[in-house]
Amino acid sequence: MSIRQKWNGRWNDGKTANSHEVQIELHEDSLRFDIKNPTSSQETMPEFWQYDKIHSPTPIKPSSDHVLLTYEKREGQRLFIDHPDFAKRILDFAPNVTSGKHTWHLLKWPLGMAGAMVLFWALTFFNIISPAKYIANLLPDNTRVSLGKGVVKTVQRKNKVCSTPEGTKAFNKLITRLNQGLDTKQNFDIKIVDLSYENAFAAPGDQIIMSGKLIRNANSADEVAGVLAHEMGHAVKLHPETNIVRALGIMAALQLFTAGESGAFGELAFFLVQSGYSRQAETEADQFAAQVLSQSNIDTRPLAGFFERIIKQRKVKLEQGKKNSEKKEKNSKPAKVDTTDKADGRSLMEWISSHPATNKRIEFFNKSKISTTPEILNQTEWQALQKICGPEKEKPKKK
Repeated sequence: MSIRQKWNGRWNDGKTANSHEVQIELHEDSLRFDIKNPTSSQETMPEFWQYDKIHSPTPIKPSSDHVLLTYEKREGQRLFIDHPDFAKRILDFAPNVTSGKHTWHLLKWPLGMAGAMVLFWALTFFNIISPAKYIANLLPDNTRVSLGKGVVKTVQRKNKVCSTPEGTKAFNKLITRLNQGLDTKQNFDIKIVDLSYENAFAAPGDQIIMSGKLIRNANSADEVAGVLAHEMGHAVKLHPETNIVRALGIMAALQLFTAGESGAFGELAFFLVQSGYSRQAETEADQFAAQVLSQSNIDTRPLAGFFERIIKQRKVKLEQGKKNSEKKEKNSKPAKVDTTDKADGRSLMEWISSHPATNKRIEFFNKSKISTTPEILNQTEWQALQKICGPEKEKPKKK
């Protein structure tokens, strides 16, 4: 190692207030210094500081007259050099003392935090991670059940829960068949409600509501089983709870942990669990349904047929709405396409609006080639289930 040049400086060991005069040399691979008048306790000198481990509290410029250096491996130690030529020389060797490095050292944490925030936003925007789902997973079971009961209570205010001895027995048989394909030990609370529109939706706390009209208009027990398996998927994946947390906001949702009666959110929760899910959530529920149906020896193709039929019905309704609009336009009165049931203010195809059936989803359920064996319900049981809510409600006549 060849010596470049020598400088005088002062060194502090970081343990005492005393400083010592030292002689500094810049070698090829390290800075060396010796105490000019060492005591017996300082016989370990000289010290060698590797250049890549040397830092400065303040950025060093070539014109700096004073230089203060620190060393990673010697915490608290300081080396002070008061010489106009030293700054230029140390910049040639020590990469971490330049102004650029010093600026980066100051900015790397703010930039890192900003980068982390951007990454977090991107991951949540594209549904790669979900803070709302994380909070939903933390909700205590009693809170989830209370939220779900609030939803059920809201539905029951204006609509009866359907039950007949034969129909209930048939429905329980269908549920028992589906339970054979469940890997989880969920205890679902499933109710059939006499709603004026076709729908089925999962509420928090493993509670599911299915409209009697959906069952009445279904072509088979296999279709009903497919819809129910799909809603079980939403419940198992905590999609209703996630929707509620996302809508309320993280801070407001956290209040659910200490809420005395979570059912107070019933009306809001009822709206949210019917407001539709993300495409990812629907895919998760589809995959869950396909697995449960397969493990229960139930064909998935009837569910695809159910989707296709609902889409066709909705198209017919839209076409009829367009024709009505054209008639009204002739009278110079602006009109909107009417696709709602005036008795309820909701879409007749409520299921399809909250569970958009795409050709891709239909294709997914059509892949199954199994036949339902044995049949879920015999003809007598199926008819009893379809009649569980009694005759269909008559719509009020338009005035």
